[in-house]
Amino acid sequence: GSRQTVEARMKAYELALSPAYAGTLGPPVASRLALDAALLQNRLGDAMAFESWLGRACTIDPSNPVSAEMRAGLSASLDAPDVIANDLVAAIKANPASYELYSRLARLLLSQGAYDGARRMARNADFAIRPQFELQGFDPAIPIIVERCLAEWAAGSTEQSRRRLHEFDQLRQQIFRQVAQRQGMAGTKQDIESLGFAPEGQIEIMRLAL
Repeated sequence: GSRQTVEARMKAYELALSPAYAGTLGPPVASRLALDAALLQNRLGDAMAFESWLGRACTIDPSNPVSAEMRAGLSASLDAPDVIANDLVAAIKANPASYELYSRLARLLLSQGAYDGARRMARNADFAIRPQFELQGFDPAIPIIVERCLAEWAAGSTEQSRRRLHEFDQLRQQIFRQVAQRQGMAGTKQDIESLGFAPEGQIEIMRLAL
């Protein structure tokens, strides 16, 4: 950071990651330095150097979630499903708690007709988002639930799809009942309806399709 020019900073990265020194840093630190070099090249607009250093960061430490997700994002624009899938798998291994990564891989597999794999990834996304539900609410969860139902349906598990929609309906009703009770109501179905909660559009379309 004390080096004031790009050339001096890049020389420092090259020196730190040379065979003479890289082994003393350990993979996490070396990967972070390679990622810093990649980001510097990205700011300079050198796409080839950025990709090269990013690949280096991923190779040095495949468990670096930032570099793995960045490479998965970079490959998303390619017309190469196998490459995109491999990069997403690598990113998932680096960050197995990310529901977004499972969801992206599920959508890719759906688009390629790999329905069983899509169902597995959609289930993983659904499971991964549940701990976040209390913090983030319905908004991010609904697309994940719809994706899971679609993947279950495509893979021939129509009953599993209906069951997940029913679970969602039960949870939604429970939350709305609590809202009604906080407003001094008994929380009956009529009380909930009187609050004017509109049905969720994506869920209703999925329900009609099933």
